[in-house]
Amino acid sequence: MSIKMEKKLTRGHPFRIADITINKFSLIELDDEGKAKFDQKSLVFRTQPLIGSDEENRIVRVQLIIKYAYQERDHLVCDISVFFEIHQSYELVLPDKKLFINMLALAHSISRGVIFSMTSNSFFRQIHMPVITPEEIIDDMFQ
Repeated sequence: MSIKMEKKLTRGHPFRIADITINKFSLIELDDEGKAKFDQKSLVFRTQPLIGSDEENRIVRVQLIIKYAYQERDHLVCDISVFFEIHQSYELVLPDKKLFINMLALAHSISRGVIFSMTSNSFFRQIHMPVITPEEIIDDMFQ
């Protein structure tokens, strides 16, 4: 099945990715016995977003720490920071919930790419990263 579509996009949030930093990436492989007995239902996925800003320089940083724990041990840790530069034409009033939701969604997509790339020869390449609902995470942060 193939779907083709073209849509003119409007600029809702004029920002760009200014930088991406991998602060930490660690991977502890399972041994052969662990791989043979592996049960994905026992894998615990955790995400910890941190949002900071430098309003004077119009920079917002979204840091994500993502962990895959199995049998009470963190086997994968991905800590990335995505720096967004806000265009001068946008009236920046922080905290901006809608802006943060969009940035968190992009940061999670970037983290998926980092994890996919860094696990290329690993048992953990087969692991499904859960779909994230940025609205729920941001709602929790604003409470």
